[in-house]
Amino acid sequence: MKAPVDAVGRGRGGRRGVAATTAASTGVPAHGPAPSGPHRNARAASVRVAPTVRQVVDVAWRNAGLLMLLAGDPSTERTVPFTVGVDGWELTPGTTSGLPGQPTAIAAAPGRQPLASADGTMWQLAGGNWVTLVRGEEPRPGTAPFYPM
Repeated sequence: MKAPVDAVGRGRGGRRGVAATTAASTGVPAHGPAPSGPHRNARAASVRVAPTVRQVVDVAWRNAGLLMLLAGDPSTERTVPFTVGVDGWELTPGTTSGLPGQPTAIAAAPGRQPLASADGTMWQLAGGNWVTLVRGEEPRPGTAPFYPM
């Protein structure tokens, strides 16, 4: 699921960072309709995550505690995937192995393989490498990966 984030705007000093919107009382990603049941009184809050990350291109929820993001890697001067806990800890660079170029968008959902677009084609992360959506076939065209809600 795409995360409602403040990654597109510029913060203090013109820097971009990653901020995830969560339900303040539960820590659960706040997206979709207003909470109901026991979380109906939860207030949405923006939480700054991974303030050291620069040039954020896209962000997606991997699961309740982990974000995937595309951001600039200063050591390679390329856009690469990262994972980071919603608390900002454990920023881990991901792989671009198998992608035909720099990734431009990502999608993630609990229990599903992450998706990415690169060079106008769609890819999924499987076994530590980016592979075509259908094994043995040519990459499918696309630039906006997503998982329906």
